[in-house]
Amino acid sequence: MRVALACPYAWDDPGGVQVHVRGLATGLMERGHEVLVLAPARTPPPEPWVIAVGTPVDITYNASNAPIDPRPWSRRAIRHALATFVPDIVHAHQPTVPSTGLWATLEARAPVVATFHSGATRARLYDVVAPVLRRALARIEVRIAVSEHAAAFDRDRLGGEFRVIPNGVDVQRWASAAPADLEAPEAWGDS
Repeated sequence: MRVALACPYAWDDPGGVQVHVRGLATGLMERGHEVLVLAPARTPPPEPWVIAVGTPVDITYNASNAPIDPRPWSRRAIRHALATFVPDIVHAHQPTVPSTGLWATLEARAPVVATFHSGATRARLYDVVAPVLRRALARIEVRIAVSEHAAAFDRDRLGGEFRVIPNGVDVQRWASAAPADLEAPEAWGDS
């Protein structure tokens, strides 16, 4: 299967969504799928399966930094990448953010799955644009939220069904980790 993943946040900035998309891409490739990741980036991505489709702008929103590319002309690069790759499915992350996830949702010719990551408690701007987003996101076939909180946050604004699938953990990475000795005084630091 050919899977295009659209990450709205700068690929070369630290962040949970980027870690999620990177892990998902790696897991899919290990299972034999062809993967293409589309994301804004400040520098050329080192992974051959990632295409930078815009330059991020740091936007402060919801007490956090969102390194997104809100410029709609990055849609041209996304359209070209999708047309060249011809995915069987497009998996857009945080498609309500005006960045790669939303643009990929609008440009996709394949079925769209979307993952909603928001942990916000309020979002006035989102409340204002939600009616327009509802129409734009109507083509999403499956809506996934990483928590019940994220599902409720987006369901309240967009309506529709959400499947809650929590973020995964690479258990092999931690399989040989020794448990911490919480009884030992040094585990608690200076008291």
